[in-house]
Amino acid sequence: MKIEQHGTLTLHDFEPVVDTFRQEVIAGLTRKQKYIPSKFFYDEQGSLLFKKICEQEEYYLTNCEIKILQRYGKEMAELIGSNCALIEFGSGSSDKIRLLLEHLDNPTAYIPIDIEKKILVESSKSLAQAYPELTVLPVCADYSHDFDLPDVVDSASRRVAFFPGSTIGNLFPTAVKEFLRKAARMCGLGGGMLASVDLKKDSSILERAYNDKAGAATAFNFNLLHRIEQEFDVAIPMDAFKHYAFYNEELGCIESHLVCERPVSFTLQDTNITFEDGEHLRIEYSFKYT
Repeated sequence: MKIEQHGTLTLHDFEPVVDTFRQEVIAGLTRKQKYIPSKFFYDEQGSLLFKKICEQEEYYLTNCEIKILQRYGKEMAELIGSNCALIEFGSGSSDKIRLLLEHLDNPTAYIPIDIEKKILVESSKSLAQAYPELTVLPVCADYSHDFDLPDVVDSASRRVAFFPGSTIGNLFPTAVKEFLRKAARMCGLGGGMLASVDLKKDSSILERAYNDKAGAATAFNFNLLHRIEQEFDVAIPMDAFKHYAFYNEELGCIESHLVCERPVSFTLQDTNITFEDGEHLRIEYSFKYT
């Protein structure tokens, strides 16, 4: 971990090294069922593309969640209590936290955690300007791994984790249990968590949300291939792939894939990667709950 100063903003940097991305990509592309974790969507360009997804009419999740926070934000803040340290996993642009901050009583600190450093710093600066009395301490980290929180949280009355966006649905159920254990350890005795979970609904509604007419979801998914190209300095024939998202009734989740429509071969760090005609690269699960 290193400490970086960005003006008056102090960043705690556990940023995953490029080698971690490269190792997981090669491991995922050499599996029998090719798979790359969805956490790697969120480089700078991916984060901007996800904001576009959230603006699409078909993507009901964002507007629904905002309405819930607007309607029940005061009640949520009362349950959280005074003088809390608010820890947000996958904070992104830190937009939704403002709907809670309007009601919170004297929060000790806000600790946004995100894997994409540039977006994290920019959003933290914006939030610190909007709330000058709030201590904003960004942490650049992969929240699925272990890392330390800034010392200021020790002076808070309690630690509360904020996990919006139904992002918990991107984790396989077994991984959800492990994530909740880590969050519980991080928040400690008397801590809490406020999380959004997307409910099961008609499959046509779900599939429209992940196959919007404007193509925002398609661009978001293809950005993962562009990122691989840049990191490995390799050319991938993008026209060989198509976006495919569907609802898996048996698992109760949306699956997002990139499907190869002709044989493709390229080399990543001396590792030959091949796709057969019709082969799928699985890149995201989005579980829906009862």
